[in-house]
Amino acid sequence: MERWELEYLEKKFKTKVFNIHSKNEEHCFPGFAENFSGFLHKTYIENMNDNVPEEEELSRFGGLCIDFSHWQDGILLGNQDFNKKMKEAAKNFPVGCSHISGVGREMIETRDVVFPEIVYRGHAKHFFDNLKELDYIENFLEFLPDLISLELENSFAEQLKAKAYLEKIIFHK
Repeated sequence: MERWELEYLEKKFKTKVFNIHSKNEEHCFPGFAENFSGFLHKTYIENMNDNVPEEEELSRFGGLCIDFSHWQDGILLGNQDFNKKMKEAAKNFPVGCSHISGVGREMIETRDVVFPEIVYRGHAKHFFDNLKELDYIENFLEFLPDLISLELENSFAEQLKAKAYLEKIIFHK
């Protein structure tokens, strides 16, 4: 991306925050910190499957963008170190935005869209087959920021059902 694109998003859509992947991941945004310095304070670093962004990186940016499906996946896969690091990062840095996706019971394999040679194995997925696959968010209510996005490939109608379902979990418990 170029600077004008971010400026366009702010002007046209009143975009308040951005998120990118950590420098340690294949979907990183090389040179972002150097080329987009005016955007660092409103850009949040996303966690991935078993990768918690480093403190040095989080402190340079706005903070953390929690992908809750990846966090839950780490727990289901028994990665206690990842879970501990996520809790520490969420307590020590601002959580400016987040993603919620489906988390199924069965382990699945998913090919990366950009790097098809990479295969992810886990429970997190960018869709849901049943609204119950969103129930895990109950485990993370204390970490929810004001800005939550659905990272789902389901139809808009299904996403609206997911939104209503999640609102019941988040606001009525």
